[in-house]
Amino acid sequence: MVSSLPKILHFVRQHAQIVVVILALPYIIIKSIGGGIFKLILPAAIELREGRNCFLTQLTYKGETLDWTYGYSPFLAFVSIPFTYLPAEIPALLLLTGGVFMLFRIFNILQKLISISWDKTGKIWLALTILFSLRFILHNYEMVQINLLLLYLSLEGLYQIFYGSKKVAGALLIALGINFKVLPIVFVPYLIYRGKLLSLLTVVGLSVLLFALPALHSGWELNLTLHKSWWQTINPFLEQYNTGQNAREFRIQGVAALFSAYFYPQPDSFFQWVVYPLEKHQVDLLIQLSRVLLIASVLFVLNTRPFTSAKSTETFVAETAYLFLLTPLIFPQQNKWAFIWLLPAFAWVFHFILFHSEKPKRWVVPMLMVLLLTSCTTDGIVGKALYNYVESLKLLTIGSLILAGGVIVSCLRTQRLLTTLNLKSSNN
Repeated sequence: MVSSLPKILHFVRQHAQIVVVILALPYIIIKSIGGGIFKLILPAAIELREGRNCFLTQLTYKGETLDWTYGYSPFLAFVSIPFTYLPAEIPALLLLTGGVFMLFRIFNILQKLISISWDKTGKIWLALTILFSLRFILHNYEMVQINLLLLYLSLEGLYQIFYGSKKVAGALLIALGINFKVLPIVFVPYLIYRGKLLSLLTVVGLSVLLFALPALHSGWELNLTLHKSWWQTINPFLEQYNTGQNAREFRIQGVAALFSAYFYPQPDSFFQWVVYPLEKHQVDLLIQLSRVLLIASVLFVLNTRPFTSAKSTETFVAETAYLFLLTPLIFPQQNKWAFIWLLPAFAWVFHFILFHSEKPKRWVVPMLMVLLLTSCTTDGIVGKALYNYVESLKLLTIGSLILAGGVIVSCLRTQRLLTTLNLKSSNN
């Protein structure tokens, strides 16, 4: 038995993904039965399969009439049509099982780009990144959401475009993400800024192709109608995505939800702490200004001229991690599971603290605050009764903004360190 132990450990190291899937399979099966996001996607796919507008019909799942309407893309409903002929649990089972392999690949890409070796410090980096991201990973499994898939598609796509050999495949992954849930569109300006114009054109061309693909089944007229209905659902200028962000659902996060929670009284709110009541147009202005400022803050992280490459793979991780982090803050109607997009930011900040920071102890208090606000506010820790109040106060958004500040500071100090090293090298 003792002699076989090294062989077992070797097998676990070589096939860690498979081992994790086997261990997690009972949990994955239980969560798949609930359906999660597929409670909406599959009924919408059935409506589309039958030639009806899935945005305008009342959806049912296993005989249950749903309270929500479909708000995802026509393309996502279109590619889900084959699954409507299978047991309803199958797509959820495939998504959650594939999520294990996606997580391993995400960490593998980050580890390669920031040159983490699996010594003691590298293992601490991995443990801290997982600890700070665990809440959001579990949320995606608990609710069977596609945000982990979107994170993988975006990161793998960017990696292939900038450092891999499969650039067309990378562009296709980003185009798929955009046509699933729009969020990866934030990387289109980044491709422009970094001078990846051929890849940009490929992403745009493939996105248009995927946009048109449902017409093969539904016809061009219905496809256009579907996309018009989708736009009416996701239009970021709608009141429900600005001052009305918390009117129907107090669990929504992001800067729009934050400002409307503290400055715009909601008559039917579950709970609200209005710091100073403002008029609707004033809160709208604050929301738009906050989005503009967050977008402008990307320049602090980039810190190079347009149409030039990132200075190193490390700075590439920092830049893209910041874009991942900002996305659920800027886009409206983002729930807690969307904040799995904070994972690359955690990976970058802990890499900086462990390998580049001259005074790592200074980071203990701010990172503990981030952990308390983003992860320790989950209902599994504070309880379901208190959790509703925590969600109403938008503590997850506040913690994410503190993390954004940490990414900016770490990037500026890394840039200063690189400048110092270059000066010393030129003097020698």
